[in-house]
Amino acid sequence: PRSVHPDDQGPMGVTTGDPLDRVTYPIWQSLWLGLQRTGATVLAIVGGLVAMVRGQIPPDLAGPIGIAQMTAQVAKSGLVMLIEWTAFLSVNLFIINLLPFPALDGGRLAFVGLEILRGGRRVDPKKEGFVHLVGIVLLLALFLVISYFDVIRVVQGSRFPGP
Repeated sequence: PRSVHPDDQGPMGVTTGDPLDRVTYPIWQSLWLGLQRTGATVLAIVGGLVAMVRGQIPPDLAGPIGIAQMTAQVAKSGLVMLIEWTAFLSVNLFIINLLPFPALDGGRLAFVGLEILRGGRRVDPKKEGFVHLVGIVLLLALFLVISYFDVIRVVQGSRFPGP
């Protein structure tokens, strides 16, 4: 921290300004702005997933324990932030569920697409069921690994990245 700083900055160089104002919009404009914000959130989440797969950013995952801890942090910021966080989690779950992974809705959509490519012939339901079984086992294993690291972070007292 600086002991001497300009009047419009704090000791760490952060510019201070007017407090935030609450802005209200007519319902039709609110709906449009909500759709725009949701679209931007979808693009940001998909971009983050792509960057993780490409190795451009480290995988930073949290399970139920981590999400609960982050939700508690967000809740301290007020009801509006908590509502935004809940919306973010909902959009995130929507995107994850659409991934073409067995046992998720996206996995089922992949089988429907395969059926279309095969001219309407279904994959043997027993084979499809087995693929989904393997997928759910892998998802549960991932869930356990992520939960393990969530617990380690809590025990070590580290904060989860995020909001």
